[in-house]
Amino acid sequence: MTPQEIQDGLGRFLTREWGKPVEAAELGIASAGARRRNVLFEAVAGETRTPLVATIIPNAAMQALPIEVEAAALRMAEAAGAPAPHVHGVTDD
Repeated sequence: MTPQEIQDGLGRFLTREWGKPVEAAELGIASAGARRRNVLFEAVAGETRTPLVATIIPNAAMQALPIEVEAAALRMAEAAGAPAPHVHGVTDD
């Protein structure tokens, strides 16, 4: 997957999730080990720029547990007041 494909896909995903036009900008790819890749970027919606990180699992066969389970654990930790990243959206697409 090329950086442009990642950028376009993030923009499409966030546009659906947030219900308004969103573009991904300022992409930076960071390794997160053998099974995943972190993409640091800014979600641009009009005048608002939101710094985000997308965790991408390039090969579902290498996935240790379903991404929905990991996201649910992060949401529970956040709800309990533990320091945890906010989950803005989840997809296995």
